Amino acid sequence: LHHYHEQLRQLPPDQPDPSQQHAALLQNLSSQKFEQELQRGAGALGYYVRWQQTMPGYLEWAEQQAASYSYLAGEQARERLLQWPGGQIVLHGRLDRIDQDQAGQQIIIDYKTGAASSLQAKIEGEDQQLAFYGLLDRQASQAVFLSLDKKKITLVSADDFANRTKKLEQHIVHSMQALQAGAALPANGNASACQYCEMAGLCRKGGWA
Repeated sequence: LHHYHEQLRQLPPDQPDPSQQHAALLQNLSSQKFEQELQRGAGALGYYVRWQQTMPGYLEWAEQQAASYSYLAGEQARERLLQWPGGQIVLHGRLDRIDQDQAGQQIIIDYKTGAASSLQAKIEGEDQQLAFYGLLDRQASQAVFLSLDKKKITLVSADDFANRTKKLEQHIVHSMQALQAGAALPANGNASACQYCEMAGLCRKGGWA
């Protein structure tokens, strides 16, 4: 999608049938990418089939999004220095996409393949990914997940984004200060994530949980 939107900028604005041109461009780039992945292994075939089913919905969503926002940049590396008396930490991350409206307000979009309902549940739980993006890019007024579901393309956002970002910053600083003071790092394992962890044999959470 990053290559698609970057190349979209190079197309002439007076195309006779822009929707058809956009679809052809995305299809061509997708075919090239998945051809490379399929040479590494047949496991990518299922993802390719799913993406083929998702592309029409994405193109429709992108056209609607363009009525309010313009694509600004993609795959942007960001870092942020947090300081406190006696210490500091540098946060690093990469933003999938940044869009901007006519008033100059910026929104960070993070592509996800999960369903909108599961993404909303993550936001309402303890997931801090969107707030972390707010720390990395203070120009953004909002950060959202974009659910690339083959049935429906949906934006999933967090309420009170600015306050969530501020609270996360305070939490990081407080936690780092506590570690500097000698506090033990608590074991924090989510069972739904632990099942995919490659360090399970070292952590042995099943023995102490």
